[in-house]
Amino acid sequence: MFGKRIGATACPAREARLEDYVERRLSADEAAEVETHARSCARCAAALEAAGASVPLLGALRARPEAQPGPYFVARVMAAVRGEQDAWKPVERAAWRLCWVATAAVLILAAFLLHLQRIQPISPAPEQSQVQALVSVSAPQQPAFQDDSFLLVSSGDNGR
Repeated sequence: MFGKRIGATACPAREARLEDYVERRLSADEAAEVETHARSCARCAAALEAAGASVPLLGALRARPEAQPGPYFVARVMAAVRGEQDAWKPVERAAWRLCWVATAAVLILAAFLLHLQRIQPISPAPEQSQVQALVSVSAPQQPAFQDDSFLLVSSGDNGR
């Protein structure tokens, strides 16, 4: 209490006793011991002085009666909670509308693609012979014998 809340730092070994002293929870002998120590220790004396200013304030707070909620407190709180839940209703409605519009768009697109396939069916892949006829690239002929391969190499500029 003394080191953190009040600002004055008391001896760490005596801090609990000083708090009990301020709250008047000590016997007469223990209170006299704390007072004697405070006369010889400047830190504990400063902490007691700072705490002494807060004693009347704490007493005034303890003397106040506790505030009781009114008779309709629960009803008002529950109404406020329900009001916050109702705040999401427009967002929920908009999300459902968006879901239905997206579903309708997918169905319309599927129907359109089905209609296009009926008008112009997708043709199957062409045969291999049709592809070779379209692409007329002749592959070099393989020599039948080893001598033919020497002739092929020597006939070009590769034999030099």
